[in-house]
This record gives sequence, structure tokens and C-alpha cells, in this order.
Amino acid sequence: MAPEEAQQAVMDKTDVHGRHGANRIRQKLAREGVRIPRAQIRDILYENAPLALDDRVPGRKKCLPRKALTADGPFHEVSCDGHDKLGHLALQMGVGLPIYGMRDKWSGAILRLVVIPNNRTMMAIGHVYLDFVQEFGAIPIQITVDGGSETGEMVLSQTTLRSIYTPALDLDKYPASKSLRSVHNTTIEGLWHFFREDQGYNFFDLVRKGADDRIFNCNSKIHLDLFHWLWPPVIQRALDGFVDWWNNKPPRNQKGKLMPSGGGATPMDFLREPAAYGGETLATPVPLDAVQKLRNAMEVSRDVALGWVSDDFADIAQRVYETRPSVLDSEVVPVREIPPESVWDVFEEMLPGLLNSYQHIDPVLLTV
Repeated sequence: MAPEEAQQAVMDKTDVHGRHGANRIRQKLAREGVRIPRAQIRDILYENAPLALDDRVPGRKKCLPRKALTADGPFHEVSCDGHDKLGHLALQMGVGLPIYGMRDKWSGAILRLVVIPNNRTMMAIGHVYLDFVQEFGAIPIQITVDGGSETGEMVLSQTTLRSIYTPALDLDKYPASKSLRSVHNTTIEGLWHFFREDQGYNFFDLVRKGADDRIFNCNSKIHLDLFHWLWPPVIQRALDGFVDWWNNKPPRNQKGKLMPSGGGATPMDFLREPAAYGGETLATPVPLDAVQKLRNAMEVSRDVALGWVSDDFADIAQRVYETRPSVLDSEVVPVREIPPESVWDVFEEMLPGLLNSYQHIDPVLLTV
């Protein structure tokens, strides 16, 4: 085959996205009875599509283009997202401890970080959003989400409150919410790396210990309820500690950043005194009764959407926790203050008392 013919044959079989390498093209040509050596195909690709070939080098990282983030002040834009590295699929033990976070774009401060039963349901995320509004007594101009179906109730509440309390702002020009791909929702997505490095990896191993050491049985109702009674408060305390650390540590100076950084100030300083750092507070006050009206209109109550166990189980578990053998002669600490390394020890110590309290339940549910 003449060189010109070989070149044309190779380029005819080249994928327009550059995903096919020399081997793949050689195989495609061979199926049609055209035999061109692999080395010759590579030479043709180098000459005619060098960038596509270079992108196929193993380990070549295909980075998204970066651009500077912009906002005018606190509550201009609040980014929201769920974190599933302690969720059901990650733990693979029949239970999960999913997390949901909200972070202010301009200041970089974490506004809310909570462990909830399910961060994939509209009702749960809707109540998390209303908790946020209730805590700060205000709404932002815009919330930014990753477009999952779980954000529907939150977006509806944000849009409703915006239309009532910021009527002068055109919703078409200044939307109440914006949906982005996760890789573009960097304000909150970038936070998860730091949480995993700080505590996330450690907590994954500590929680998994229950399954690895055959302490936890996901087929037992008692085990499931006790897990959900013990672990969430411990995780929430760790999240609160992480938020306090993050919001009160000075971020590194970033040259060219269009929002505040460096100078020894902290995200909490930026949030509380934006004028001192070139911004203005864009929070819109919202009365608490408006939040309650939206909450009452939701199909599922907050207690159900964000509750881990029934009130009856919680009462029994608290009694067993306070009367277990190891605390008879010592002070009882709140559950959230149990050292994470000791949770499974407390779990095993409480099981006999719980099993004794639930003798009337179907034995299948009491399997240990």
C-alpha cells in the first residue's frame, strides 16, 4: 500500500474524539483485510493527530479548565452537596452515615455540616435547608446544587422565600438556585478532600471495624437501631469540631483570587465583617414563622425525615446506656462525647441490656 493510501486508511478509522489508539485502529483495518503495521499507524497518528495521541498516554490527567470564582459578599451564593464516603455504598455493611454540607462561596465558611439518615431524599434535604435558614434567620441570593432529585424541596423553598422577601430582584437575572455538575460545584466539592484527610479516612476504618470484627449484624433490628443511636451523635460532634477548625483557621494567601484570602483573617472574620475585606452582606432576613409554614407544608415532618430511631427505642437505649456495668461507679458522659475508638465497646456492652428489654420481639430480629 502506498504511503498516501495507508495514511488515508488510518485516518478514516480514527475516532473523532481521539479515543482509539494504534492497536484499535490496526484491528479495525484488519477486519476489512487491510494490513498496516502498528508502528506505521503510530507514525501516521503522530503526524496527523499528535494531541489526541498525547492525551492517551497512561497517567495523563485530563484536567478541567480552571477559572477564578467570584461573589460579592457573604450569602451571595451558598453551595450545597452531599458526601457519601461514609454512606451505605462506601461502608458496605448495611448501614450508612451520609453527610450534607452548605458552604458560603465568598467567605469560604462552612455554614452547615450534618450527618443525616439519607442525603438522597427531598424531604431530608428540604428540612436541612430550613434548619439553615432558621439558624441564620436569612436566605442567600442563590443556592448552588449539583442537580440531583434530592434538591427539589430545597430549591422550591429557596425560590418561594426569594419571591416573597426579595421581590425587587428579578429571578430570571438573579436566579434563586443554580444547578451544576459536581465537578463544577467546586466551593463545596473541594471541602470533602480536607474532611477526609482530617477525619474521614479514620472514621471509615473505625465504623467498618464493627463489620470486620463481626461485632455488627445488619440483619438484626436491635443492632441497626443501636448503631443509629450511637454513631450519629459521635460523627456529628466530629463534624462540629471540623467546622470550628475550618472556620477559624486563616486560609493561605491566593494571589489573584477575587475574594478574600490570607492576611491572617479567617473565614469567620470574612463572614462576620465583610466590609473590612471588600464585600457586603447579601443575606435577606426571613422571619421564623415563614420557615415554620414551609416546614408544615412538607409531606414528611422533620422528626421523620431526620430521625434515626423511634422515641421508644431512644428512651430504652438511654436507660441501658446509663446503667451498663462500666458506668455504675463513674460519671455518665453524653453519647456524643464517647471517644470514637470506644463506640463498638459501648455497643457490645449495651447489647445484653437491650436484648433483655426486647424479649417480646420476634427472635429473628434479636439475632446476635
